[in-house]
Amino acid sequence: MNRIEPWLHRLVIVGVIWLFATAGWVRMANRIPPSASAWDWAHIVVGALTTVLGIWFLRHCCRHGQWRQYFPYLVGDLKPTLNDLTGLFKGRLPRAGGSGLLPLIEGVGLLLLLAVGVTGIGWLVTEGSSDALFWRKQHLMFASGLFGFLVVHAIAALISVVDLIRDA
Repeated sequence: MNRIEPWLHRLVIVGVIWLFATAGWVRMANRIPPSASAWDWAHIVVGALTTVLGIWFLRHCCRHGQWRQYFPYLVGDLKPTLNDLTGLFKGRLPRAGGSGLLPLIEGVGLLLLLAVGVTGIGWLVTEGSSDALFWRKQHLMFASGLFGFLVVHAIAALISVVDLIRDA
């Protein structure tokens, strides 16, 4: 196993948090302004690095058939997810690990992370053209979705901690 793979999740988290925390200082529309600030350039560099790390993390998560946990709808195996949803309505928390609702949520997050990165790169590649505004709009939409995912993911992580404590 590669030495950085155990750190991928943490590195992606740091990149995403930094990008969200500093996004308010970024001043770009359809082009990088001639007087671009350090925040603009840092957003581009950290965003590109986070995109590469996100792709690597997606690959890491999907190895050895694990993609079935994160994307069960691709193989028509939604029963564990539906069981978890039914359990929620009965007051039962979903179990951490394996298949079910929590890995499905993580899979959505992986796709949102990828979408934010791809649209950010699309925005950068088309910089200065009318297409850049399209990519910017998509980038902001997926970034909003990723932010919502982070809230849900934090709640799911707390559920996992409760699950670990319950089993101890």
